[in-house]
Amino acid sequence: MREKLPFLLIVVLALSAFSSTASAGEKDRIHVEITPIEGSRLCRGTARGFIPYPPDVVFRYLLDYDRFVEFMPHMMESRVLERDGNSMKVYQKLNLPWPLANKWYRSIIDIDSEHHRLSWVTDEGNLKSCTGGWVVKPVEGGSMVIYTVVLDPGGYYPVWVVNSMQRRSLPAVIRSLREFIANEDRNQLSEN
Repeated sequence: MREKLPFLLIVVLALSAFSSTASAGEKDRIHVEITPIEGSRLCRGTARGFIPYPPDVVFRYLLDYDRFVEFMPHMMESRVLERDGNSMKVYQKLNLPWPLANKWYRSIIDIDSEHHRLSWVTDEGNLKSCTGGWVVKPVEGGSMVIYTVVLDPGGYYPVWVVNSMQRRSLPAVIRSLREFIANEDRNQLSEN
């Protein structure tokens, strides 16, 4: 029995370390769904992830389109063209992976600050269409952020190319936003 005791102790320690890592890691997980849109060749991409900051803080960064190049994957340029109450027009340019190449577009963004929601639709550009939105919901210890996009780059790209790009880039959107807010928070703390 004495010989088995060190082995049992190692097993118990390993299992307890794994279970605490798994529960802490759950908040780091990002869930991605690619859902076909009925009657269309397009799919809706959705990413859900936890960000350990209150919805007001997260939403403030999402409203700052002039800084999107600092955290949005593939974003080369982003600037607000016009603000009017609960809407704005934004110009953005993406550097997408081959074969999609550079795309630019102007979007009209509707803002629902009370419910921490943004939605957009493109109205000009060399993308055929792009619609989507952000929803920030309060959860214990921070926010659940939901990012949704329906992208039609135009041209004759196979659906699997666009879906593959979404599967890779959707988690990066949430992860990059999470890291950006954390870095901003650390910078603000170090300045004080």
